[in-house]
Amino acid sequence: MRARCGGPTRDGRRYPPPYLLRSSSRPPGETVAVVSGGGGGHEPFPGGYLGAGGLAAAVPGALFTSPPAAAVTAATAALASAGYTSALYLVLNYTGDRLSFGRAAAAVRRRRLLPGGTATVVVADDVALAGMEGAGGGRGIAGAVFVVKVAAAVAAGGGGSPRWLPLRRRRRGGSTRWAWR
Repeated sequence: MRARCGGPTRDGRRYPPPYLLRSSSRPPGETVAVVSGGGGGHEPFPGGYLGAGGLAAAVPGALFTSPPAAAVTAATAALASAGYTSALYLVLNYTGDRLSFGRAAAAVRRRRLLPGGTATVVVADDVALAGMEGAGGGRGIAGAVFVVKVAAAVAAGGGGSPRWLPLRRRRRGGSTRWAWR
């Protein structure tokens, strides 16, 4: 695992945005990098899901703050340098996370970092809100581990970006019922 810390310092100098990588090289046969992130306070997510059978990169934000889009873009660029050809962004249903990962996906397209591009899956379940109308939508905490494990297994099998679309459609019903039956 390789970590890169960043952000402003007391003396005003700026460092590159923080992210965590599983490895600086791509495992053989794996072309899709599974990337996720979120604010501190949701531990062990995302750093605890980093590794074989999990995320290729984790992008943490500050305490209860979404990771900056620049950090997501920097992590994706590092994965491209490691040999990945596309990335799947697993995003918890928080407004800031959705904005940051969306801006990063646009930057990756604009800079042509990955030939296969990016795909995004928003995890929006919440066992506490099951059956409640008008609750504002689930945040994705309960089902995130399952989605990470399924996505990582498909990525390790050499699945390319088009294979992620069925996962997105199946997930739309929410993982609440899936996780608790």
